[in-house]
Amino acid sequence: MVDGAKRKAKRYRTPTAKAGEIKIVYGRPDRYNNPDLCVAWGPGTDMRCTASLMMHAITEKTLRPKFPGPGYDYEPSLVDELEARGFDITTLRISIMKKEPQS
Repeated sequence: MVDGAKRKAKRYRTPTAKAGEIKIVYGRPDRYNNPDLCVAWGPGTDMRCTASLMMHAITEKTLRPKFPGPGYDYEPSLVDELEARGFDITTLRISIMKKEPQS
């Protein structure tokens, strides 16, 4: 610490989203103690399943065939790959808004 300055602890909040928005950020869910990637969605149609689709796309490991030979290997998720390349996942923010209906 420089000149006796106190170090502030990082405070993670529970993410919130506007109507028609899906947001993925590093935060703290209400009922868990440890911060992690969180998804929040605002009021709208089928937002929960779309939010699940987005989280699945960035956090799930996938199986790929092992060559040569039989069997399968797990391929790292996007989040795991970014961490392995030296990126700070706590700064990850993804936000997307639903299109307005065409009349």
